[in-house]
Amino acid sequence: MVQYSEVRARINSGYGMVITGFDLSAIKGGQNKHWSKNFFINRPVIISQEETLGNRIEKIKKVQILKDKRTPFLLYVEYSHNEIWGAEFPGHPDLEKIDEICFFDRLKSICEGDCYNFRYSKSLRDYGEKPLTPIEDKLRKGLDNAGLSFEPQVKVGRFVVDFLIEHEGKKLIVEADGQQYHIPEKDKLRDEQIYNEFQLETIRFGGSKIIQNVGKCISEIQEKLHGLRNSLPSYGYEDLEYLDESQKRAIEHEFGSARVVAPAGSGKTKVLVNRVIRLLNEGVKPNGILCLAFNRDAAEQLQSRLKQLRVRVSSPRHSNESTVNVATFNSLGIYILKRFASIEDGVLTEKQQKKIAEKIFKETFREKGVELRPLRGYDPYEDFFKGMSKVKAGLSSPLEQEIEIKVKEDESVKTPFSPIFDRVEEESLKTNQVSFEGQIYYAVKHLLSNYRNRNILQDTFSHLIVDEYQDLNPAQVALLRILVAKQKEVFAVGDDDQLIYSWRHVDPNNILGFKSFFPSMGNYPLSINYRCAKNILKTTSQLIEYNNPHRLEKKIEPYHKNPDGTANLYIGDELFKQMEWVIEHIKEYKEKQSASYSSFAILTRYNATQFIIAYALDKAGIPRTKLRNTDSLYNMKVVEVLISYIKVITNLKNSEPEDWIKIINEPNRYLKNEFVRELKGKISVYSYLKAILKLESKLLEKTSFSTDLDTPKKEAPPKVKYEDGELTSIPKSLGEKWRSKHLREFLSDLDYFSKELKNKPPTEIIEAIMDSFQFSKREEATNSNAEDLADDLILDLIKEDSKQFTDLDKFYIYVNEQKELDEETSTEKPPEDLFSEQEKTTNLDTLEETSKVTISSIHRAKGKEWENVVLFDLHDTNKTSKGQSEKKIDSSDIEERRVHYVGMTRARLNLFVTGRIKNRSTFMEEAFVWPELLKKREKALPYLENRIKSLRKEIAEIKRELEPLKNFKEVNKEEQRKLKQLIEGSNNSLQRAHKMQTGSIFGQVLSGKPSEKMKHERIQGIQQQLDNYKTELQFVLKQAKRDIGSEKKEKKKSIRKKKAEIKSFQPMIEILSKIYEKADD
Repeated sequence: MVQYSEVRARINSGYGMVITGFDLSAIKGGQNKHWSKNFFINRPVIISQEETLGNRIEKIKKVQILKDKRTPFLLYVEYSHNEIWGAEFPGHPDLEKIDEICFFDRLKSICEGDCYNFRYSKSLRDYGEKPLTPIEDKLRKGLDNAGLSFEPQVKVGRFVVDFLIEHEGKKLIVEADGQQYHIPEKDKLRDEQIYNEFQLETIRFGGSKIIQNVGKCISEIQEKLHGLRNSLPSYGYEDLEYLDESQKRAIEHEFGSARVVAPAGSGKTKVLVNRVIRLLNEGVKPNGILCLAFNRDAAEQLQSRLKQLRVRVSSPRHSNESTVNVATFNSLGIYILKRFASIEDGVLTEKQQKKIAEKIFKETFREKGVELRPLRGYDPYEDFFKGMSKVKAGLSSPLEQEIEIKVKEDESVKTPFSPIFDRVEEESLKTNQVSFEGQIYYAVKHLLSNYRNRNILQDTFSHLIVDEYQDLNPAQVALLRILVAKQKEVFAVGDDDQLIYSWRHVDPNNILGFKSFFPSMGNYPLSINYRCAKNILKTTSQLIEYNNPHRLEKKIEPYHKNPDGTANLYIGDELFKQMEWVIEHIKEYKEKQSASYSSFAILTRYNATQFIIAYALDKAGIPRTKLRNTDSLYNMKVVEVLISYIKVITNLKNSEPEDWIKIINEPNRYLKNEFVRELKGKISVYSYLKAILKLESKLLEKTSFSTDLDTPKKEAPPKVKYEDGELTSIPKSLGEKWRSKHLREFLSDLDYFSKELKNKPPTEIIEAIMDSFQFSKREEATNSNAEDLADDLILDLIKEDSKQFTDLDKFYIYVNEQKELDEETSTEKPPEDLFSEQEKTTNLDTLEETSKVTISSIHRAKGKEWENVVLFDLHDTNKTSKGQSEKKIDSSDIEERRVHYVGMTRARLNLFVTGRIKNRSTFMEEAFVWPELLKKREKALPYLENRIKSLRKEIAEIKRELEPLKNFKEVNKEEQRKLKQLIEGSNNSLQRAHKMQTGSIFGQVLSGKPSEKMKHERIQGIQQQLDNYKTELQFVLKQAKRDIGSEKKEKKKSIRKKKAEIKSFQPMIEILSKIYEKADD
């Protein structure tokens, strides 16, 4: 039975009271008034088991806010102590289970006297200072009289302390304990927790001791301070003097969780590093800090920069009391599984997973009486692994999915997803390893189902710092929420404008709705871009603002020392023309501006386009980085099919079976795989296929001429001879329903081209094959995956490469050499380890040591930057960039705009964009054309043209004004003339005065003055006057030079500004004129 006096003491102390396992029928019966009256609580918070999860979560938020403000509260909870402390939710993790576990763990933290991680330097004055009790006030006066520096009622982590004393770099907590307000066991535990987390000792005095002899209490405090060693570390900040106000505000965040909105180039890593320094300097234990990075490169960069500031770092696995933890989410997942679930480090590879899935699939469908057979061009496991990713990364329920498997070309079978998923996972776990996505999934699953281990892990880390928060998928966010459920602190840095991984099940609401996961949060938008030149920032900002209102509000300005830079655009439907423009600018900047090749990066939306870039750079003699994550050009399937077509056409009767096998179902001629495999052993495939068609004709002819009136005769079956022997029946492998039409047309075309293309150069042969045999996936096709639309680009590249040959044999030799070269130089895929392909992103900077142009996809370039960036071949095949043409935009439009924004913001000084007018992307218009001009397109071109004419006239006028200023001596001519006349007159007077030396005695007598004295004064006066005139003339000339210099500078500056304005119009004119040309066509 809870005693009223104890409850009242707890509530009056500001910590409130939670009553668990409470019989809510008592409240319903009216007894609630009795409790409220005793504890002066008008509206107690009541949590019932019957309430919805949403209501329970909202009430917990309300209580936490009351607790943060140290407002007395009374919370009735129907759940028992064991239900709260032992909450577990086994089975597949899903968002509802995550919400449930976070509810119980938040409730547990409130019951334990826990709260959000407030900084201990934060005074409660911000919440309205709580009056001191009489004994606290008496102690305060004693501290004042002793000259000790202190702060009353301070938040220290989870708790509010009475006094925090700071003396000569040492800190000490002092508590004044009134007997009725304190529970010794709980106070002792609290003191231990504060010391373990903040390395701060506590000294306590009872109320009677303070009243009887406060002086002795002060002496004990001074003695304690003297005995303390100055244990708080002092780390230097990174570039402290260069931090802007928005960065400082984020770094100095006081308490609770924080969302730092960090646009591209705003110095987010500097903020992350300095936030760690801030926490360490405040006394937070190093191993209580966990920094989580998106990939290994980012983690290594963070480690390196912390080490430069003398901070010791390690992974959670090797952590000790003096090291800050730095990890990726996946390495953290493996750490949890290794520590609590005995899972090994190794990763279950895709090959291993597929082998397990194949076994389970065959067993499952065999039980259903269905035999799975391989079908040409069909992967039965593709949809399954997509579903598996949706479950593991997206935390969707496996019960909500089903899979459809093709068992024949025209027949498929549907089956529930969940049983196969469970069996595959069960079999996989027998290996004691997990897949990459499973590392986080199983960590979350384990923590949901084991409250003891979850509690241990939650108490391990007090401050979590998260990089690239916008890129976290639901499983990663779930792991983060579990870790901080007991009101730990999350300091998350991210930018919704750089969210480009939706295919990884990333939800924009993770960062947009940050407050729903972490209610007591601060919001800190960074506002200065230190990377991009001013014109680049203007272009990229203009583009991304079209995503409003589906983005966080932010205002980003360029750093005042950023150069103007350039943003250039070229529009041309031919990719080789686009590359000519790019190469021209690379060479120009290298020759005229001494730019290195390594200062250039050419970024693509899709990997396939990189072959065109690589080919063009090689032909131009410009060194480049190797292509990554793409097949070698001459080893690509579409190229191999093309070469096989050439070989068959030019040697029809004796070509190799392997070449026939590659082309016979390209495009699909509905010939079964079993039949195609049988071609491998034929001496002449051509002869064999001809024999089949001839035999079929004979069988049809025999059937058409036979009637019921004919006399039955025993006739030998028709036979057809061919290279391998004699054919008496149609091969069974063709099946009963096979159609000869496609095969007949195929051979007929081959016969025709074999004659027509004989002795023709390779280029003509390739053109004919591309036009007649539609085996490539054309770009005009409708396909959501643009990687599959690149076959036509690849074939165009091969055709271009073949132009250097007139002889087919030499072309064959060249092809074989290229295939061998590709195989030798291709980089092997790194062995799979604790990191994903995203985590294995190569540090592109390390590839530039030999000064090569970087070729990369936009996704791979994220987090990198170059002085000069080319965004190559901007177009929109799938009509995702609707821009102003649609009143409503969808998620694909928003994401594509973000992808291109990320690509453009990789540039520091010069941005070059190339694009097409065919399949035009409206992103070009959005980035380069003023919004007000887009709204009035019909008036845009005339306005720009008239404005250019006006500017050119103004430039010409300024140049005319500059002409007379070329010589500064031409300025102030009249003033100079007068001074020169005076100087000349003074010179003449001086000469006359000197002549007086030899003048007549009669002249001297007539002058009435002594000769020597008169002569001396006269010469001296004239000389002084002459010097003054010369000084004045010199001053006038200097002044003229200074004035004209300033005037010339201003006029030249005006000319440059007007020329820059004209140049900025060129992309707009380029786009608008091409749009109108297209409309006219």
